[in-house]
Amino acid sequence: CAERREPKSRTFFGYFDTFITVYDYTGGRKKDFDAMCADVEGEIEKYHKLLDIYNKYEGVVNLAQINESDEELEVSPELFEFLSFAVEMHEETGGEVNIAFGAVLEIWHKYREEGVRVPSAEILDEANLHTDIKSLSLNAEKMTALRLDEKMKLDAGALGKGYALEAVGEYIREKYG
Repeated sequence: CAERREPKSRTFFGYFDTFITVYDYTGGRKKDFDAMCADVEGEIEKYHKLLDIYNKYEGVVNLAQINESDEELEVSPELFEFLSFAVEMHEETGGEVNIAFGAVLEIWHKYREEGVRVPSAEILDEANLHTDIKSLSLNAEKMTALRLDEKMKLDAGALGKGYALEAVGEYIREKYG
């Protein structure tokens, strides 16, 4: 029987408001694992910044900037690919997955932060009028995104977390085999 080795692991917190753990079952050298983890953390941070709806980062056009802009913004290939994927998932799920639902989620977030129990149906109904994914215009030739409804807000939510980790996983497979 082969010797059983405990996997090396590294846990990151602070990205996507969740814990992300990387495991290495190869039995490779610790310094190689440490280097890979630094590389992986950089990729996780990149997607965290791109999909962040609360903060802006120098040199990065992200969802927060799209949500505040009434102009067409040039976005990175990674963000454009995510937005295109989100539109596709909206179509495939009959609207069950909707990153344009941010206007409603923003209200719930505000109420939760302020300690208010439940927003009124009227407030939620008004916000729900601004959740049409078709209010997001994507131009593949120019690599741009534009909100056609100034009250529509993007929120990547769980789709963003899953997408980002899949992208980082693909990056690991390509770079480290």
